[in-house]
Amino acid sequence: MVRNKSETAIRCLEIALHPGTGDEETLAAVKGYRRTAGDVPLSEMLRDFSAPAPAEPKRSVEAEQWRAKFVKSRRDYMELRRRLTEERRERVATTHRLSEAESRIRALGEELRSARRPPSPSFRDILAAAREGRSLNIPAPARANGRPAWTA
Repeated sequence: MVRNKSETAIRCLEIALHPGTGDEETLAAVKGYRRTAGDVPLSEMLRDFSAPAPAEPKRSVEAEQWRAKFVKSRRDYMELRRRLTEERRERVATTHRLSEAESRIRALGEELRSARRPPSPSFRDILAAAREGRSLNIPAPARANGRPAWTA
């Protein structure tokens, strides 16, 4: 017998046996039990009612295939996440190395420009030479478009 039908029949009997139920209600509850239970005796209904729930049905082949696909997809997803994290870490390291290289190139460019310029005397040297009346070979300022680069 179906479990829901058994529960309904037993509820009818509970109503019939309740101390506050009148004679007419008791009779109606017993008739409700008989209609719901059919020809099944109460002992058999109670046996069915107290029996353990049926075991979970076995998974179908199709369900197992979908489960296997899900497990594989999850594994692939985790692998892709790991690789993405690794790639990001490498990109940050490469960016850092590139930044260091650019700084070093700028510093070398400054050193190269300094090496190409003739050494200019310091202000103290110019002042000392002026006091002594001697001349220093100071290079003329660079000209841009035929005009002096700066004017005083």
